[in-house]
Amino acid sequence: AKASQCLMDYSSHEVDFRSIAILCNAFAKLSPETDEVFDRASKAIQLIFEVKGSMRLQDISKICHAFSHRLTYDRERDSALFGVLFSAARSEIEKERKRILRESNSALPTHKTRCCSSCLLHNADNVGCLPVDLALVLQSLVRSQHNDLEILAELKDTIEVLSLNFPQHFDGMSIQVILSAFLQFRVCDDNILTAIARCIIASEKVSSKP
Repeated sequence: AKASQCLMDYSSHEVDFRSIAILCNAFAKLSPETDEVFDRASKAIQLIFEVKGSMRLQDISKICHAFSHRLTYDRERDSALFGVLFSAARSEIEKERKRILRESNSALPTHKTRCCSSCLLHNADNVGCLPVDLALVLQSLVRSQHNDLEILAELKDTIEVLSLNFPQHFDGMSIQVILSAFLQFRVCDDNILTAIARCIIASEKVSSKP
């Protein structure tokens, strides 16, 4: 009840995309009585997005994961929210792809070993890596049955770029989710299969290090 009440105050400094993502993931697999929390979270997300106009990809991926995995997921009811989330995701993924290309072509790249600002890759631990967020978005596309060809194309292009610059940042689970999603949407081609193969080889080299 307290969480639901908190979400009613969309102007509160305590209510932001990150806090909503954490809250919704905590409630995602509880009983249907938590529908009120998700309903208010959905309204809060859409209203805050109208004001801010953008979201961090990590928040988008976590919110997508929570809403698509909830026990009472309803495609028709949640379609407006996912429209906002996937639109925001497409924009952020495009920004990341262009940043990686820009830095890879730079004489002094700002991220020699980090695929994104939140990347914490260390000893094959892919926490915070961009491929994890991309995998969560793809998984949510599948679970929400949201067939958005534009975001699928952007995801493919970004994964190909990442596979050339940071193939070791793809862990086994992310690779599995990404490949499965592309197969389900029937958008696999030689380029994306080559990119995935590149990531599998690189991740195996990382995991096999003593």
